[in-house]
Amino acid sequence: MLPRVGDMFLDRYVISELLGEGGNGSVFSAVDQGGQRTVAIKIIKPDGSGTYSAEVTRRFTRELRIVGQLRDPHTVRMFDHGRTPDGLLYMVFELIEGRDLAEILVDGPLPEPTALHVLSQVLESLREAHGMGLLHRDVKPENIRVF
Repeated sequence: MLPRVGDMFLDRYVISELLGEGGNGSVFSAVDQGGQRTVAIKIIKPDGSGTYSAEVTRRFTRELRIVGQLRDPHTVRMFDHGRTPDGLLYMVFELIEGRDLAEILVDGPLPEPTALHVLSQVLESLREAHGMGLLHRDVKPENIRVF
């Protein structure tokens, strides 16, 4: 079962809020009691029976291997990962402060120099990931943080 706001996750992270849900997972903000920092926890959604297919497990393991190697300064860092005692697959990332690009674009288009600056950083991050064989699969303004 996915954690809820206020729950202690893995005896270390206090869940603060649900940041978003996608087709294959949910992302929560949480406070790391060990490091006293705010993190993002991505939990892969199990299927209806509460388990993962071999394909989902394989993809998760592959993603972990690659994400752990990413070093571009415009890519979030992964701090922790694994499987909970009740079987949930998870990853813990740094939580980037700021606003997502979709929130910013509500105010209108970015000035061209700003848009080029943001886009170049996104492309640098994607170039590294794609060069290692990892496709993001969900590049959209809501998933781009600007600070």
